[in-house]
Amino acid sequence: MGDGDGAIARKRMLQHAENLLASSWGGTGLTILGVATGLFGSIYANELKDMIQQWMLLSPRSGAWLFIICVVVTALVVFWRQRVIDRRREVVQARFDAAASEVPELIRTLPDPAFLAEFGIVFEKVAMMMRDLTDLQSRAQGVTVALQGFVALASAFDAGRDDRFAANLMVYLTGEAREPWMSKLKFFERDPKTLAGVLAMPGEFAALAEGADDSMREFALPVPTDVGRSRSEPGGKGYRVLPGAPFATARNQFEHYSQTSRLEEWCRKHGDFLEAEIEQMKQHFADHAKQITGFLCIPIREPSTAYVAEDERRAPLGVLNIHWDRCDRLDNPHSAKLFAKATYPLQVLLAQMLVDLMSERPPRPDARLSANPTHS
Repeated sequence: MGDGDGAIARKRMLQHAENLLASSWGGTGLTILGVATGLFGSIYANELKDMIQQWMLLSPRSGAWLFIICVVVTALVVFWRQRVIDRRREVVQARFDAAASEVPELIRTLPDPAFLAEFGIVFEKVAMMMRDLTDLQSRAQGVTVALQGFVALASAFDAGRDDRFAANLMVYLTGEAREPWMSKLKFFERDPKTLAGVLAMPGEFAALAEGADDSMREFALPVPTDVGRSRSEPGGKGYRVLPGAPFATARNQFEHYSQTSRLEEWCRKHGDFLEAEIEQMKQHFADHAKQITGFLCIPIREPSTAYVAEDERRAPLGVLNIHWDRCDRLDNPHSAKLFAKATYPLQVLLAQMLVDLMSERPPRPDARLSANPTHS
């Protein structure tokens, strides 16, 4: 057995000893032992005295020292046991205090009770609508209705007063399908050949709870082939993919930004962007500062019949963005992730609509897929 194994074995033995001392059995055993020692000592005082003097051959002075040593050892054992109990009590108390301090925040981030009822209504409506989506126009209208449902759910989850929530769906396009959108590309000043694809946001794929979101204009965002590397990694010069929907697409993961005012700081600290790209993005969010103070991004993946986790590495078909002017819960990352997981069934229905829609033709700028988007 090596030195490492020996140290581990000794640590385990010490742990077992502490567990025994701190247990009710250890305390009871020490109490019984003390009582039994005192009882036998009082009953057989003379016999014990003769036996010790005969067997141990101790002088009166040595016997006194032995007594003192026994007292000290007993005191040390009792002290050790009490220290173990106190230390464990402090650990438990610290955990309790930490949990108690998190309770208010946990309560704040939980959805409003009305959310579950609203989710049932929205999901039933969209699920029943799916069977009637048989052509391009109806499918585009279905996407709009689903987006309105997400907005209603975000508002119910947050229990906002008169907060403004909105949602949009950006479709990931590659190859020839992306070409019509290159003239709508924003925050990109590099060679188009470096792009893996673009995220296109058709105007009709932006919605409020009561209907279309007319404040959003059609545009596209770049998704580069080389997404870059974190500066904390060896040789990393920063990310070359924009925060938000492009980052969610490139990394195939949920993204959350509680303050759009800090996106410029993120780009300068973690990104590898041209100054013109940063300034354009800064101006965009400055122009929409009253409508968008924070947002979350959920990758929408093609539905699968396999029994797999929802975060399986299936390439995103697009990204669902939900943004707000102010909110009580969804600006918290934990709360936002909970919302994303809770609405996963509705995301699957949206994904199926998008698959069917893309099988007919991808969206093109300035060409509506639907004649008149349905309002809920």
